[in-house]
Amino acid sequence: MPSFADQAASELYRQSEREAIVEALATTRVVFLLGARQVGKSTLARQIAKEEHSATVVDFDDPTPRNAALDDPVGFVAGLERPAFIDEVQRGGSDLVPAIKSVVDRDQSAGQFLLTGSANRSAAPACSIP
Repeated sequence: MPSFADQAASELYRQSEREAIVEALATTRVVFLLGARQVGKSTLARQIAKEEHSATVVDFDDPTPRNAALDDPVGFVAGLERPAFIDEVQRGGSDLVPAIKSVVDRDQSAGQFLLTGSANRSAAPACSIP
């Protein structure tokens, strides 16, 4: 069991991450949280999308939005109410990130997309932008 000091340090670190993400959303068009599985990216992003940066939530664990993104990434992104939080963006297929890039290239507004993705070497090329 973690000590009180360890828990306090962890909470302080978490608050620092949260503040940095909210600040980034205020100044940049897309914020992408990338990391290992099961470290709290989705939980943190959901809290931010609910409390500090109200956003449409898209969860690609749900096959309905995932299949829509796979079938028509451009139409999927165009149909999203922004700001949008897309969880596990790499599951949306290789054309989703370029579709997001196309939208934010035309609209310079900050905070349009909050994305999460797992650090999975096999998924990384699917999320690259040429």
